[in-house]
This record gives sequence, structure tokens and C-alpha cells, in this order.
Amino acid sequence: MLFKEVSPASLSADAIWRAFHTCGTPFLVLTGDRQQNVPLLKELEETVPFWAQISDLQRLGGVHVSAQKESAAHDFHRPPCALLQRKDMEPAPGSALSQAFFIDLQRPFGNAGCILMASGMGKRFGGNKLLADFRGKPLIEHAIDMTEGLFAEVLVVTRHTEIEAICRRRQVPVLLHQLPLRSDTVRLGIETIGPSVDRCAFLPADQPLLSSSTLQALLLSAAAMPACIWRPAFEGSPGSPVIFPSDLFSDLAHLPEGKGGSAVAKAHPQRVRLLPVPCDRELKDVDTKEDLEELGRLSFK
Repeated sequence: MLFKEVSPASLSADAIWRAFHTCGTPFLVLTGDRQQNVPLLKELEETVPFWAQISDLQRLGGVHVSAQKESAAHDFHRPPCALLQRKDMEPAPGSALSQAFFIDLQRPFGNAGCILMASGMGKRFGGNKLLADFRGKPLIEHAIDMTEGLFAEVLVVTRHTEIEAICRRRQVPVLLHQLPLRSDTVRLGIETIGPSVDRCAFLPADQPLLSSSTLQALLLSAAAMPACIWRPAFEGSPGSPVIFPSDLFSDLAHLPEGKGGSAVAKAHPQRVRLLPVPCDRELKDVDTKEDLEELGRLSFK
């Protein structure tokens, strides 16, 4: 499958600030065509937080980022168009580029895949919860909408023919199966799209209040620090989605029976990084009809 270019218009300044702040580097370097990204750069300049400032691009010496970037995980061929510096962090001696958080504005999220987990039977809900209406459309469609423009590949893994039909109508790749375990869903998904992506997000289809900013910030963080496992967290308590690097795909394909991807994260605690979310409602999922009603009320606050 061809890599899908992501429109810079879909990238939010809020996501950039959150990822930059979380990754803890003193410099943020944006690469790409300045003219094509004027609205985003203007938004960044207008929302510079108290701990950061727009710095002089001359400090980069006018060279291409690809000539000085030390990590082979990124391949930047476009010149820098913006440099931001944290005022609350003292950089180490040496080049700003060796201490920078990089975002390629043409491909900000890199070659990331997404597996939408849609195989649950909804026993506590009393039926297929992903077909339940939430603010005018089924839960599964909220999840599909959330992924648009962010991923190189998206795959919905489900046991439900109704979900399959929605995906085909929306022209979203879907894998229909009849295997019973959560580990089956993870394995089928990673075996299908794993070979063509550098990292993969496992996104539950029942978190309708997860914000686009949070998902984007997770992807930006994972692109900048690709060896890490990335999760959102509220007050230190981790949630979903979880983004795994490709070297852990084999572990995901061989999970203990009935386990999910969190088992791999627990096996590699030193690689887990948490992105704070401002409100716990983003991480709330739907297990019961009461949960759905509660999230409906929270969505209007």
C-alpha cells in the first residue's frame, strides 16, 4: 500500500506543543516549506507558552536538517522552517540539532499504522455497543473519523458483519474474523499491517471523547522517539490508545492467550512514555449503557 501523505492542515499547534513539552527536549525544529505552512506557524507563534520562545533560525546555520540529524530513524530532506526553544530548560553544549525534537511538516506522523479494535461482544452493554448511537452516529464511526488523515494504514478488526458493512461503506479496510480472544484480534491486526508500517497504534473503538489533539501528540511523540511505547495518561494513570514500535510486533503477535497489548508494555516498562491528557474523560470507554449516557453528558461540558 502506498504511503499516504498527511495534509499539514490536519496538524494542530496544540498537538505540537503537547508533544514537544512531553518529550523534554530543549529545541523544536519544524522542517518543510514555510509558505505552505504559514497558518500553522502563525498559530504556533500566537500560542507560544510561557516556557518557550521562537528562536532565530540562523542558529541552525542554514543547513539541511538531514545533514546533521544523528538518529537514523528520521530521513529529513527539507530545510528547517521554524526553531523553538524552551526557556525553562538549559541546553547542553553543542549543536541545537543534536538536542532537538523534529517534526517533518510534510509527513508529521511518519509511517504509522492503526488497528481499530472492534471485536468485543458487548456482553455488559447488552449488544454490540459499537453500533450504539452517540451524538448522531454509531460509536464505530466516531473511531473511524478519529483516524482520518493521521495514519499510513488503518485496519478495523471485528467479529461483526454489521461493523464490516459500515467499514466497506466508508471504504475503510476491515478484517472480519470469528476468533474469540483479545490476543487473536491483536495478532490478526499486526500480521496484516505490521510488515508495511514502522509503528502501530492500537485504538479501542469505544473511546469517543479521545481528542484529535491527543492522538496527534502521541503520533508526533512516537515519530520523534520511535523506540518508545507511547500511551496517554491522566494524572499518571495510563490508558489507550497505545503505540508500539515495529521491533515489538513479534511480541504482539505471540501474546499469552486472552491478553492484550498492555502485556507487552508491562514487559518493557523502561520503554513506556506517557503523554498527559488534560481531562480523564478522553480515556473513558463504553462498557455499559450507563457509560454511554455519561459520556454523552460529558461531551457537552
